[in-house]
Amino acid sequence: MQSLIHTKHPRSAAILAHEELCVRTAQQHRRLSMLPFSTTLLQQMHLETFNLLHENLVSLRRRDPKSFYTGSRQLHGVTAMHGTFEQELMEGVKAFQAQRASDATQVNQQLTDVLSCRIGSLLLMRQAQRLMQAEALSANEGQVPDDRAGPVLKEVSIRSLLEGAAPIAQGICERVHGRAARVLVEGAADTQLLCAPSHLNHVFMELFKNALHATATAHQDAKVPPPDIVARVGVGKNELGIRIIDKGTGMPREHLRPAFEFCYSTSKAPQAYVDGTDAARGGHVSGGRYHVPPPLAGMGLGLPMSRLYTRHFGGDLGLIAVENGGAESTVWLPLMPTILENIPTTVE
Repeated sequence: MQSLIHTKHPRSAAILAHEELCVRTAQQHRRLSMLPFSTTLLQQMHLETFNLLHENLVSLRRRDPKSFYTGSRQLHGVTAMHGTFEQELMEGVKAFQAQRASDATQVNQQLTDVLSCRIGSLLLMRQAQRLMQAEALSANEGQVPDDRAGPVLKEVSIRSLLEGAAPIAQGICERVHGRAARVLVEGAADTQLLCAPSHLNHVFMELFKNALHATATAHQDAKVPPPDIVARVGVGKNELGIRIIDKGTGMPREHLRPAFEFCYSTSKAPQAYVDGTDAARGGHVSGGRYHVPPPLAGMGLGLPMSRLYTRHFGGDLGLIAVENGGAESTVWLPLMPTILENIPTTVE
């Protein structure tokens, strides 16, 4: 990844990225085929992805003058095609859990490998897209689509990420519970950190959603505003820590470990998201597709995915909670993150 980010040779880097993506896509296809439930649609998605990547690779190797423009457009389409990946995968997991046809621990490890690989592949795909966009524009080949996510890795302040995620989570909480607690950011929040902003946006959004849901549930009958949620930032010699503290429902100690397993949740998905109308779900139409905002809690995906995001470049995520006594989520992030990704490299 480092050679693709700090490169002076976009064409060579784009070829290298496509070669690696072809390998990862083939491996992911194999991982999906080994899951103990049907993943036919996801396997087909990866087969189509492999074919498109290989087509791009051939064009790049031929030094086709239009390869950067057409290749960037195709990568944009591939990332859009993968937008429903987690939803499709979790539907299969839910059906499997209802049957309990195999060892749940093994399946969780398989899902960890699949989703870790997905995180790395999407990051690599976005970096390849940016390389090709820049080269296409410099060659006057025309404007190309962009996902507007900015650089794959960049220096940002922790405060900007926290204060960007909090209002979105509060809006979801208000739609479900009618009100939401305040979120206060304290400590060394102005610290700049080299990171993948898209990863941390996901993490902070999920942690705030959990904290807001637990707080609103614990204080739903109170006539006073719910207690504040505090995001406290501390900086050490080698790492930065963010503690998100709430005074919500907490959870029993025996639930802490399985809380990081896929599809485990102590909450039920709000009924509006299960069988409600489009209006109740708060969805909207964009790009010819119907989009529903994520439910506040109950899907069993937020914490395990958030941990994978933090671990991708050497961080971690932990949770401490007391039943009816609140919870504290802690995110650890290295101040000088390694560009060596934490992903599975082989398929058994």
